[in-house]
Amino acid sequence: MNRSSQHPAVILRLSPSGESHGTVDLLTEDAGLVRARVYGIRSTRSSLRGKVVPYARGTAWLYTDRRRDSIKITDFEVQRYAVSLSENLAFYGHASLWAEVVWKTFGSGGEEARAYHLVVEGLDLLDGVPRLEASAVSVVSMTLLWRYLGILGVQPDLQVCASSERLFAAEEARYFDRRESVMVGREWAAADMFEVTPGVVRLLGATAGLPLSGVAALAVTDATRLSLRRFILGAVQEAVDIPLNTLEVAAGWL
Repeated sequence: MNRSSQHPAVILRLSPSGESHGTVDLLTEDAGLVRARVYGIRSTRSSLRGKVVPYARGTAWLYTDRRRDSIKITDFEVQRYAVSLSENLAFYGHASLWAEVVWKTFGSGGEEARAYHLVVEGLDLLDGVPRLEASAVSVVSMTLLWRYLGILGVQPDLQVCASSERLFAAEEARYFDRRESVMVGREWAAADMFEVTPGVVRLLGATAGLPLSGVAALAVTDATRLSLRRFILGAVQEAVDIPLNTLEVAAGWL
């Protein structure tokens, strides 16, 4: 049976399809990641032109044709456009990275609402604080991705050595094994693993329970921020398991 439904949603990606249509990936609060057609969106007469744009948030009306196994957007009521993202390449790069990670991991593995609210919180912060320092944005972005790894159920345990099952000491360096997505102690470290410093462990502990706006206010040294970035991007790349185009295109902005 065909049906119409409405969903709180944020637009992650819009790509052309045919001469005048489009394909859109939406992250919805209640149904996870949805791919839908937007008919006629490239026509100047389309009522959805200018509404269905990347990172816009609102309510999507979807029509599901079960016989054709297809979904189309019939309307989109915008609550917020991410205006600042179009004016700041670094902000746009981070938002693009989040979007690509989400749609390449199929939207959260069953934790739809948590993933939706996490991404919306990040986009609203970038759009609401256009003068946020690039270094603070980087820490926020890596924290958001760290939390998303938790939603996926693949967040590495920072407290236990996976090889010996012993607890790490507070100021002990850990080494990230990308092949297994686990932490090991120095005695188990191989040349292709990279160090996760105690500063990164302390920082991730300090971000727990904070809103992303609170994370943006934390004082973080450049060394810790760069180590955090290397670790999180490595962990995310392993979780996605296929190359992230954003990191190739926008690495300099991140």
